[in-house]
Amino acid sequence: MTFRPAARCVAALLLLFLAGAPLTAQPSPKLIVLVVVDQMATWVYEASRPHWGPGGFRRLEAEGVRFRQSAFAHSCTQTGPGHASIATGAIPLHHGIVANNWLDLEKRRRVYCCEDDTSPIVGAPGAGRSPIRLQVPTFGDTLKAHRGDAAKVVSVGWKDRSAIMMGGRAGDAVIWMESGGFATSRFYAEALPEWVVAYNSERPWERWFDQTWDRLGPETAYAGLIDDRAFETVGAEGGRTLPRPLRGKEEAPSAKWLATLQYTFVANELVYELALRAIQHEKLGADDTPDLLCIGLAANDLIGHATDPSSVEVRDITLRTDDLVRRLLVDLDRTVGEGRYVVVLSADHGITPSPQSLALQRQGFRGGIVEKAAMTGNAALVARFGAPLEPALRYVIGADDTSLWLDRAALDAKSIDLAVARRIVAEGARTAPNVFLALPREELSLATPDPLVRAIAGNAHPLRTGDVYFIRPAYAMEGSTTATHGSPFTFDREVPLVVSGPGLAADTIHDGPVTPGIGVVVASYLLGIPAPAAAHDPLPTGVIRSPR
Repeated sequence: MTFRPAARCVAALLLLFLAGAPLTAQPSPKLIVLVVVDQMATWVYEASRPHWGPGGFRRLEAEGVRFRQSAFAHSCTQTGPGHASIATGAIPLHHGIVANNWLDLEKRRRVYCCEDDTSPIVGAPGAGRSPIRLQVPTFGDTLKAHRGDAAKVVSVGWKDRSAIMMGGRAGDAVIWMESGGFATSRFYAEALPEWVVAYNSERPWERWFDQTWDRLGPETAYAGLIDDRAFETVGAEGGRTLPRPLRGKEEAPSAKWLATLQYTFVANELVYELALRAIQHEKLGADDTPDLLCIGLAANDLIGHATDPSSVEVRDITLRTDDLVRRLLVDLDRTVGEGRYVVVLSADHGITPSPQSLALQRQGFRGGIVEKAAMTGNAALVARFGAPLEPALRYVIGADDTSLWLDRAALDAKSIDLAVARRIVAEGARTAPNVFLALPREELSLATPDPLVRAIAGNAHPLRTGDVYFIRPAYAMEGSTTATHGSPFTFDREVPLVVSGPGLAADTIHDGPVTPGIGVVVASYLLGIPAPAAAHDPLPTGVIRSPR
């Protein structure tokens, strides 16, 4: 058969079209479920792998894509920045949540990432909360913008900053635990949804009062772990081992007792139950317009801080999270339907081993680092230019978790150039004990080949980060918790990321470097909507299922 020239062009275009078009129609997911575990480093996740059951993490990985090089592109690895980065796909430089708290020079105090006096708590006593400091759209906001109000966005978590950062500005129901029950704020609603009111009225936490926290897995799952270590925080019952009574030393359930439950697996169980209520009462995934459900699991973080990530308790809560995911998938199969939902699983940050567990306390890796950095930085400026003129007391006016802030008025009074002052303060701060790196703002660039400096640059917001950014040495700690996070080092930045569901290349490992925010980019593609406006990474290749 021969074709005339025009016919050849038509045939070629037709073949090109057929080669690029799907051969089978792929239905769009009806529900995206974003599960964020508070504090689950990749190294903790992988250490528990041999002990997983068949239906939780294993099923997620078998039915989707595991991103083996998932790591945050920012340095302040805390809950607020982590959840904001996952939900927006952006970095703190752009989304603005640079830490849980940061110094506000205009207010002359630290501000909390979710504080908002104009949005009082609804359903419980507490300070006002909202996402007004989040500067770019979340995945939920994007879904609403492109699919309208018929797309529902529900976010539930134990911590306010977890639920709020995932729920964004357009959330229909954004719920978290306050003193005495689950609540929201007036930013989202004038009253609690009736299904949350009903859940609170059942006082479901009281069902756990006379129960015991015992090991979920077999003894082999805890082999090599020491259950009673002197540096672990003593539990409410006065011990450091499992099993332990959940009632602690209380005679009856109380608000004080409820506050202690966040240091046990029960906090995750309550959030999970509330998420199931949300699916039922909000009819998530029940029609042709896709919905979003966000679930924030905070117990892992609170347990990890108290006991160290290599503890029996952390191994147990990790295995319990695996089992919770198993139950979630079964419930989604039943309520939404197999092949109708996508699950994105990640964590908001990793964790460093306790300095005590590493015997690093002998090296002085604890306490006073921020104050010493501020003092030596200020002393360097005084040595160069003399003391500041009254009424200024010092050049370094304040410090937060990541940076030192300079008093512009004090510098102007002595005609000191700001860039010069930053450089001198940074040089002085570097001489303080346990300051690993101190950099003036002028030396921060996303284009640098140095991964630590690049992570700092990704965290450095022009209005919410100070003049000199500093970090502690690896494994160094500030404060009194057993273990913590917040550094740009690998153990804090690397977290699991699995995206599972229809349309994805099943049982696939993606080995390219990505940020955890890539999960919502993939979910956006599957729904046929743009990725969130400030998403940091493009859609990776090889994760979408090839047509057959």
